[in-house]
Amino acid sequence: MRSQTVEREIPHSRERLFDLVADVERYPEFVPWWVAARVRRREGASVYFTDQVIRMSMVTQRFTTRTDLDRPNAIDVTSTEKPFNRLEISWRFDETGEQSCLVRLSVLFHFSSATLGKMLTLASSEAVHRLVHAFEERADLVYGEQGLGLDGVTGLPVRDAASSPRLVPA
Repeated sequence: MRSQTVEREIPHSRERLFDLVADVERYPEFVPWWVAARVRRREGASVYFTDQVIRMSMVTQRFTTRTDLDRPNAIDVTSTEKPFNRLEISWRFDETGEQSCLVRLSVLFHFSSATLGKMLTLASSEAVHRLVHAFEERADLVYGEQGLGLDGVTGLPVRDAASSPRLVPA
């Protein structure tokens, strides 16, 4: 089983970032690796089931997820269907200012196939960082840049929760 957590302060409101992350059907437009995403079924306003397709390296995988929404605080995505024995994606949005928030993305996954797990784990060593960066760029595009981070670069440093703070190249 592999897990990773990334935190990043992003100069957009948590409501805006929540809305971008909740709109899974738009992922193929801007999220690396996402080939397709379709909401198959909704249960009220706070739960939906999605069929998704991702491509990493030369591997294409279809999978189904359940998404639970707690607007504007949290989004939890889970799956226990192939290719996963277990997939848990947890987004948290904590307001840090009027127009900024701390985004925390935690991903835990265990593939049902050891071979597939090895291939995708190697390809995804920086995937969680790139995922957060994709949403920051999308927010800047959709809502306009809200501010500048370190040394005039948009955004603030990415921090691995398991290690000391460090800058991660975009």
